[in-house]
Amino acid sequence: MTDVCTGVAALWLLPDDAADVSPLAVRLAQDHRVVTLAASSTDVRAVAAVSPQLGQFVLIGQSSGAEAALALARAMGEACAALILIAPVLAPLPPAEGAPDMPILLLLGTEDTRVPPSAAAALCAALPRAHPIFIYGAGHALDRERVEAVAAVVRDFIARRDKFIVRDASDLLYP
Repeated sequence: MTDVCTGVAALWLLPDDAADVSPLAVRLAQDHRVVTLAASSTDVRAVAAVSPQLGQFVLIGQSSGAEAALALARAMGEACAALILIAPVLAPLPPAEGAPDMPILLLLGTEDTRVPPSAAAALCAALPRAHPIFIYGAGHALDRERVEAVAAVVRDFIARRDKFIVRDASDLLYP
């Protein structure tokens, strides 16, 4: 492993309609221990069964798995070090006071019609510790469409968590 946080595993809650393991999960498994579970079958008991082997972990909720990931992040306490939500389908949005108190990475595709980029403001209001990142040219399946771009952001977030910084200023130069 080459990451700063080599002891951190990733627990990935897959959407119920996932046909197979994401190429992003395969890519992340090169640097982290990645465990995937179906979101609908996941509860605190199921995670408690695997968490002793994981130790502290980062929880990933993708699409319809985001709701289960939020609930699980709140229930797992300090075992869950951070939360990553990939194109999260959350309806209705949870109240901000119920948001997990941990670093949250919010990944949205700029071409996503199911969770459009315009949803970012409402998602960040509901998840005050969220760091929104837009993956350009990606739709709802950004974990398959832009594997390397998403992997780079996720690896950086896992390594830094509380120190992960999204800059307010743009690096773009305007004529």
